[in-house]
Amino acid sequence: GLTLASGRTDAAGAYVAAGLPAGDAAVAVVTSAGQTFANGATSLVSASFQTVAPGRSTTVDIALGGRSITGVISAADTGAPLTGGTVTLYSSTGAIGAEATIGKTGAYAFRNVPRGTYAVLIRPAGEAYAPTWSDGASSSADADYFSMSTSSLKKNFSVLRAGSITGKATSTQQWGLTLELWQFSGGTWTWIDSSWSQSGTAFTFAGLAPGVY
Repeated sequence: GLTLASGRTDAAGAYVAAGLPAGDAAVAVVTSAGQTFANGATSLVSASFQTVAPGRSTTVDIALGGRSITGVISAADTGAPLTGGTVTLYSSTGAIGAEATIGKTGAYAFRNVPRGTYAVLIRPAGEAYAPTWSDGASSSADADYFSMSTSSLKKNFSVLRAGSITGKATSTQQWGLTLELWQFSGGTWTWIDSSWSQSGTAFTFAGLAPGVY
């Protein structure tokens, strides 16, 4: 068949194929595993066709094999959707899985997720909001894990407003100082960041989640 148009999906899986002529058309998603049409067919011979009318939009949803996790990331203090950053999937064994980009509407998506128990770590763009685990946790020890079984999940998460620690380190013995920031959670200390500062000058650790440091 002749390819009439193509488009890329966003983080939520939405797509637009514009400028189509009137007539019948079949829509397929092309992945590394091949192509899948709207009726689940893998070839044009057995695909279903949709009628395209002049001046009208037609919605065609395509379900791919495997389970997915989709949702929207928002700010905990305002409820507004996050407009940038990443979401990383972690298994209950600690293994790091796929990473998804947060779209302009706050949407994210993981496709073809195997069965298991997972948590996510959201890393917002910028320093206004802190890296946040599901659901609103500031560390992996406090994260809310969820199970992925036979069906897809819709999981919305929120991120915490970031704080900062500022101060001045002074030493009569050294001109330059290395400062380290550690967070205490779940009975253990975790290294967060380090900074170099001249003695007597101010320092700042920004973009911090609520917690004990």
